[in-house]
Amino acid sequence: MKLLAFLAIVVYGVSTAAPTFGMMDLQRPPIEDPSQGIKIIAGDGGLQVAAPAADEPDDFEGKFTPEIRKFQRQVLKFTNRMRRRHGVPVLKQDSRLNRYAQAWALVLALKDKLQHRSSPQYGDNMYMWWSTNLKEPITGRLPVKEWYKEIKQYNFAEPAFKSNIGHFTQLVWRGS
Repeated sequence: MKLLAFLAIVVYGVSTAAPTFGMMDLQRPPIEDPSQGIKIIAGDGGLQVAAPAADEPDDFEGKFTPEIRKFQRQVLKFTNRMRRRHGVPVLKQDSRLNRYAQAWALVLALKDKLQHRSSPQYGDNMYMWWSTNLKEPITGRLPVKEWYKEIKQYNFAEPAFKSNIGHFTQLVWRGS
């Protein structure tokens, strides 16, 4: 059985953003020793998963497709639109962070679940979407819109992090 995965992860560093999108046919590879890490290699020939690797992968070794690049630009555009609403500086693409996020997105697609890295180098916002309609488009606006909805729980009189507003604060806080 093949899994069609749509996964968006936005990694925020100081004044940089790396939204990524992964869409490909994936097959769950056999891993003999689950204690070993996973290394993701992707390119024109498809996705390969190799074990062992020392830790969670931190670099995507493939090529970003035009569709993924378009999705990255859309996420950045809508992220910056929300940031301007709040008077904070806009973010810029960072290819290193894009690769970092994409490597993890592919691991999650293979695991078929959403989880944060055990030892993250950066904060991130994750979003997973699926549909049985393969012609239904996903745009970069969709995850940003969902993350921004947490504004309803944010208390502007007492600005502080709370778990139910983490995506929103990561999206618009000045230090993101």
